[in-house]
Amino acid sequence: MIRVNLLPPHARKKSRVSLQFVFPWKKTGACFFALIAVYSAWIFLSSRFYNVRLHRLRTQWTEMKPQRTEVENLEASLRAFQNRAELTKTLKNPKSQWAPRLNILSDAIVARLWFTSLDYRPISSVDGGTAGSAKKKVKVRKKEAKNETAPQKEETKKEENKTGNAPREKKSRRGSKKEKQVAPPPGVVLKGSAFVGGQGEGTSVNRYLQRLKQHPNFSEYFMGVKLENIQHKQLQKEEVSDFVIILYPRK
Repeated sequence: MIRVNLLPPHARKKSRVSLQFVFPWKKTGACFFALIAVYSAWIFLSSRFYNVRLHRLRTQWTEMKPQRTEVENLEASLRAFQNRAELTKTLKNPKSQWAPRLNILSDAIVARLWFTSLDYRPISSVDGGTAGSAKKKVKVRKKEAKNETAPQKEETKKEENKTGNAPREKKSRRGSKKEKQVAPPPGVVLKGSAFVGGQGEGTSVNRYLQRLKQHPNFSEYFMGVKLENIQHKQLQKEEVSDFVIILYPRK
C-alpha cells in the first residue's frame, strides 16, 4: 500500500536522522593484515639480499687469502730488514761501543748453549736487573719503615742524615703536569737454544744469565737483563730449551 502525505511541507513531521557510527572492522582488518604481509615480504627480501651479498663477500675474502698471506709475509720481511738496517747503523756508530757489549755476551756463554739470532729493536716493557732490584729495595724499605717503632725511626733518620741518604720530600700533586709518553727504549733481543740435560730444566740458560750478571763490565754497558720466554721441545733423545733473552743497553 502506498502512503501519500497530503499535508503541506511546513506541517509535515521531519524524520529523525540516526547519528550512530559503524566502525568498518572488516576493511580495517584487511588493511592491517595486508600491511603485515607487505612488511614480512620486505624483511624476507632484505634478508635474502644481505645474505647473498655476505656470501659473495666471504667468497671474495677466501679467494684473496693467497694475496693476503703474501702481503703479510712482505710486511714481516720489510720489518726484519728495517731492524737489520737499524742494527747495522747502530753498530757502525763509533760511539755505540758495541764491541765490548758483544764480548760480554760471548764471554758469559756456557757449554751446551748456542745463539740463533740477535736483534736490536724498541722494547715495550722495561725490566732490568738494576731497575727491578732498585724497585724491590724501595718496597722492602717501605715495609721495614712501617714495622719500625718510634725510637727505631729516629735512629734510621740520624743514619740517613749522616750518610746523606735522607728521603726526598714528596712533591705536591697540585699543579703537576701530566707525564709525557716516552718512546720505549731499544733493547737487544737474543734468541738461542740449549740442551737441558739431567740437572733440571733450563740449567744452561740460568747459568748463562748468572754469568752475564756477574760479569765485571755488565753494569757498565747494560742496565738489566730479562728472560722473556723459554719453551722446551724434544730433539731426538735430548730435551732442548728455546729461549729469548732481552738486554737493555746503556746509552
